[in-house]
Amino acid sequence: MRYEILRDVLIIVVTAAAVLSALIGGLVFFVLRSILIKDVSSEVNQKVDSECRKLNGLSDIQLGVTYWIQKSYDNAIKVTERAIFQAQDVLSEDRLIFAKSNLGFYYAEKHKYALKQKQKPFWHWKQKAIELTKVGFDRYSASTPDLQAPDWIDNYVFVRVVFAQTDSEKAEIIQLIDELLPRGDLEAVRRYLEQSKEYISKN
Repeated sequence: MRYEILRDVLIIVVTAAAVLSALIGGLVFFVLRSILIKDVSSEVNQKVDSECRKLNGLSDIQLGVTYWIQKSYDNAIKVTERAIFQAQDVLSEDRLIFAKSNLGFYYAEKHKYALKQKQKPFWHWKQKAIELTKVGFDRYSASTPDLQAPDWIDNYVFVRVVFAQTDSEKAEIIQLIDELLPRGDLEAVRRYLEQSKEYISKN
């Protein structure tokens, strides 16, 4: 009789422990599931947001080129500024440099156009345009495919030429062009460099 009571108590204790363990296990499962789903959802949302911003940025950069071809400098500037502001943290290095170099170039194009049309020039863009294009000038590498973009060199030279104000600035940029012209890796932009030299020599 004593053993039967002990057995019954033991069964009750073990059963209660099993039920308690199941309840705790279930609670832990649902808590962890809730946390994991929240983390996964958050991570997926961040990834989707990054990819969307990247695609929008790339689209705006290309749209900027299209506007520039159409000589719609205001629109080219607007969409390229937007691309840099909204997507600079998700763009690859070469795409971001491309956007910055183009933006500085568009500033110079609009300034040059204003001068030609006898309109108010955009001298306040000078420093910013130089800084933007200098990023590409400094990072250009003839031996690194993603950074082998002669246009970055040409854009920097063009900006310096168009915004040159003093004789010393003009002499400095002419010397730079003379150093760049013989380089074989810049053959693709040689004609543009020569045009920049001709422009600055006449102005």
